[in-house]
Amino acid sequence: MKALGIFTILVILVSWAFGIAAAVAPDVERLSGHAITVGRDACISCHAQPIDAAPAMNHPPAPTCGFCHLQGLPPVDQTSSGAATERMRSIHAVP
Repeated sequence: MKALGIFTILVILVSWAFGIAAAVAPDVERLSGHAITVGRDACISCHAQPIDAAPAMNHPPAPTCGFCHLQGLPPVDQTSSGAATERMRSIHAVP
């Protein structure tokens, strides 16, 4: 029983840590090239290089960047999936 209590406390602390990280992580949804379809490895490769336009990544990588950072929807294209993307944009519009 004692082990279960310790495990529960650890789960709660880790949940709080991820919640705080998500609250203070900068939103990148309005930056070009930061759509939700961009893979984690692409983000790491860009932010690991000394590029003036991309700040250095100051944390260990998470499973996805959208885990903490608010990412935008992919650009609207003229295919049938573009209509679905446009509907998603209107539903999730940021004021």
